[in-house]
Amino acid sequence: MNRIYEEIAAERKRQDEKWGVQNYSMINECDDVYECKELLDCIKYELVRGNVDWYNTLMKEVYETFAETDPVKQREKIIRACAVGVAIVEYLDRQIEGGKG
Repeated sequence: MNRIYEEIAAERKRQDEKWGVQNYSMINECDDVYECKELLDCIKYELVRGNVDWYNTLMKEVYETFAETDPVKQREKIIRACAVGVAIVEYLDRQIEGGKG
């Protein structure tokens, strides 16, 4: 797992070198928050139906982040999304290293 974090840190360094410090807003308009909530409902429905895959799992965390308006809760949720991203990399590494899914 340390290798994954090293790769993430290297990518963050590359991004900072290329773009500098980025201070975007979390979301552009109220309509976007509403849209994220709708998409979140769709993803949750798929998960309840048993359609559990990496896409639905990651997107649930992402949409939860952007459907939230409290920065403290947004931070918690994006950390979860990042952790799911790491889990996906671990899964892919297992696939690459011998199809151990």
